[in-house]
Amino acid sequence: MKHARADALDEQGNGDVAGRDDRIIGFSRKHVYVANNGNKNPSPNNVSVIETTGNTVMTTVAVGRGPSGVAVTPDGKHVYVSNNFDKNVSVIETTGNTVMTTVAVGSIPFGVGIIPPPVGVPFLAFSARLQLDIDANPAGDALALESSFTLGMTAPAINPLTQAVSFQVGPFSATIPAGQFKQFGPLFSFTGVISGVNVQALIAPTGTMRYAFAAAAEHPNLTGTKNPVPVTLTIGNDTGMKSVNAIIFH
Repeated sequence: MKHARADALDEQGNGDVAGRDDRIIGFSRKHVYVANNGNKNPSPNNVSVIETTGNTVMTTVAVGRGPSGVAVTPDGKHVYVSNNFDKNVSVIETTGNTVMTTVAVGSIPFGVGIIPPPVGVPFLAFSARLQLDIDANPAGDALALESSFTLGMTAPAINPLTQAVSFQVGPFSATIPAGQFKQFGPLFSFTGVISGVNVQALIAPTGTMRYAFAAAAEHPNLTGTKNPVPVTLTIGNDTGMKSVNAIIFH
């Protein structure tokens, strides 16, 4: 008896990648990838690749023991499969549907997920430094973020006075509505409360198309946050994302 689960997909092939049982994930409705672990001895330990035009299995890809999670990258070029009993993840390149590498992870990896890129015009460059204070009581959590970004030559200009500014650090996100920043010379500053969290933010130009963004938050809920920490910044239609190895205090 083989177990499988099908999840609803949108036009980009996004689907649920967390939870239990095998995962079926597709991309652009052209292919569906099904993890086959079953409970027979021997187990299939492979991934079926279904082409959705005729709904037929075009090939199978051998992976590790107990494949139990599947996720496709947003560009559709790679598929990540968590192998429950081998403590690793198989990386399949979709052009030839072959395993290009395996990545060692922790015990009993059951699911796998991919953070989609933020919506908007990407920064030409984005870097960040992060410090987190994670308390046993989330009310004692705090964060300090320092970042810099460069706009592309064709990117829309930023204006914190008229645009919303959003940033996300791990599970915590805050959106500062348009009109809430105040200007002091070349600097833009915000101090206020967002969803019950004390937030301070500063935006400063540092050169042609280059800016610094700093933020601090008191009492954000950072429970479960571990390195690397995903950091996202969006100003108007300009955006960037970076995985950061934070300094974490407990």
